[in-house]
Amino acid sequence: MKPCYQHGGITIYHGDAQEIVPSLAKPGLLLTDPPWGINANTDSSRFSPPASGWWDNADRSTQQHNEKGLIEGDQQPFDPSHLLSLKCPTILWGGHCFADRLPPSAGWLVWDKRKGIEDANWPLSEGELAWTNVCKGVRFFRHRWMGLVRESEQGEHHHPTQKPVALMKWCLLRYHKKGAVLDPYMGSGATLVACKALGIPAIGIELKERHCGIAVHRLSQEVLPLSEPANG
Repeated sequence: MKPCYQHGGITIYHGDAQEIVPSLAKPGLLLTDPPWGINANTDSSRFSPPASGWWDNADRSTQQHNEKGLIEGDQQPFDPSHLLSLKCPTILWGGHCFADRLPPSAGWLVWDKRKGIEDANWPLSEGELAWTNVCKGVRFFRHRWMGLVRESEQGEHHHPTQKPVALMKWCLLRYHKKGAVLDPYMGSGATLVACKALGIPAIGIELKERHCGIAVHRLSQEVLPLSEPANG
């Protein structure tokens, strides 16, 4: 399959991960945030009746493309078997939502979103978990990311389940050893942006063409000098 983007060690395929992944070489690290299979509501209506208009406000204030509505593939339970079959170092964000389909692991990564505002009354999850086979024990990354209150990437609302580039850099700096990184559910490209900043080759796969375009745009931006993300 021909990539839709290839530059500076970063490759993007537009298509279905389950069809493309078997054709790729084993990656040095699989780092991804797949659909969780929880039919998540991403239109802000969960905050208050009527809908809070969170996304609409973000649209006007940032002039960024924002994706509303359903998350592709999130309407049915997620089956990670096509990823586990790669038998490589793996980090799966959202693993707590499909843990019954994952092998037992003593290693879990925790992203604490509350840094500096731990006592705030917040209606959504205060953190996220990643299943992994790259470490033992529970490891924390603390980086504030609660709605519009963000420690980084303020105003950059590219995807309803967007991850901070800082989170992906933290994963890479700790757990990438060698070889290319694979993100088969790349969304708006946070993993690839982090890889570019660190000089690590990477492959991304995304089903939605619009998100591929966003990722390409983000990758075209100038990379600032590398600094290790803070971890409280």
